Amino acid sequence: MLNAAGRLPEGIHRGSAKDLRLRFVDGAPHSTRRDTLLQAFELYAEQVWEILPEARLWVDGGFVTHKAWEPKDIDVVILVSHSDVVGVDQSRLFPLLTRTAENGIRIQPMGGLVDGFIADRNDPAVTRYWSDFWSTVTDESKEPVEGVRKGYVEVIAP
Repeated sequence: MLNAAGRLPEGIHRGSAKDLRLRFVDGAPHSTRRDTLLQAFELYAEQVWEILPEARLWVDGGFVTHKAWEPKDIDVVILVSHSDVVGVDQSRLFPLLTRTAENGIRIQPMGGLVDGFIADRNDPAVTRYWSDFWSTVTDESKEPVEGVRKGYVEVIAP
């Protein structure tokens, strides 16, 4: 359930793509844009799970809030065991991750609709970092809002 500010309570909230649609597309502000983002996420998730079937996807960003301004993209961190990545065809995985070109331009998966990262889910420091980062509330200019926290969604392969 979202609070009065349109955010999930702090912490991990497990759900499916269908749950994301029900909570963050249908009846949410800017539903047309959100539908586009969710469709990109669904295709993205399929690609991730083809390569890394045990991956968990932590979904965050403006997409998982009901805020006044339109979400630009859907933020995702792929949580996977380091051992699961060893031996994976990196040419398939690399396009699913956000990176910065030599000229400083960010290159995001799915035509910029997804902001994708990868992390070792067995490293407590790494999962703490992402949990803290994903719980941070930012304003429209991407500045952190002091003293305010929110939740994020974990999606696993169906």
